Amino acid sequence: MSLFDWLRRPETTRAPRAARPALDAALVDGILTRVRAAPAGLRVLELECGVGVLSLRMAHAAPGCSVLGLDTASDAVRSASSAARAAGLESRVSFSVCDLRILSVADACFDLAVGVGVLSESAAPASTLREIRRALAPGGMALLYEPLALEEPAANAAGGMHHLRGASMSGAALSALIAASPFANAARLTAPESRGPGAYAQLVLLHAPHVKPH
Repeated sequence: MSLFDWLRRPETTRAPRAARPALDAALVDGILTRVRAAPAGLRVLELECGVGVLSLRMAHAAPGCSVLGLDTASDAVRSASSAARAAGLESRVSFSVCDLRILSVADACFDLAVGVGVLSESAAPASTLREIRRALAPGGMALLYEPLALEEPAANAAGGMHHLRGASMSGAALSALIAASPFANAARLTAPESRGPGAYAQLVLLHAPHVKPH
């Protein structure tokens, strides 16, 4: 199976209604499953990588892949870099401080971009989406999970919708953001079964390969 064939396979898994620890486990398992199934040489970009836990797990799951983790917090990046050295993975996993609005990466250099809460954390989510699209090689994919806000702000707080710094967005706002993005012709929004506490939206955004004219 080619890399593009793997990337374009349909993904219909819905994010479960669950407490944060269980939800996190489900998200991580879904990402690791894709990474393990990928052909050798997969180039992965993790956005808002924190202390690098997921980046390192992806590197362990697929010995042939390389991972770059980006985060806005320098202390998190230092911790992640130390963890990569301690694990003996510094040759395949690296970390850098980066503004989500302007990614410090070259064009078309990643096959897969992953992140949780990246758009709701960004000060300019439309710019972030354009940058993700720029960073992906033709045939690449972005797999993002975004916490969905409930209709009432008080319900968000009571329901535990406090991902990272409290950011979340409505399903309608998220759908509008995706529709206006460079991924508009190749995006699918898989909404959770419920808008209850802990609901996430799964975004599978495909960057279709360039097609040469006949």
